[in-house]
Amino acid sequence: MFAEYSRKPDMMVMTAIQYLDGFDMTFDPPALKHGPPGEYYRTIAQIADEYTQWCAKCDDYDRDPTHDRRAREGGEAPAEEGRTDGA
Repeated sequence: MFAEYSRKPDMMVMTAIQYLDGFDMTFDPPALKHGPPGEYYRTIAQIADEYTQWCAKCDDYDRDPTHDRRAREGGEAPAEEGRTDGA
């Protein structure tokens, strides 16, 4: 299902739907599913770490929203001071 947009939505907001969606996953053999009952698949510490990483990606994106698009399209993305992802 695709919505019609009068302007392109923010990329990082759209990725949050996929990236943050699995934080409530539980394992209740044999199923891995959303929500109880079952044992949570990720610990609170893992969720906090993943959320912090996602927030850092949002900050990177906000500094240069075209960086990821240029890299995907094979263009040279300018090197950023302190960037460690090899881009």
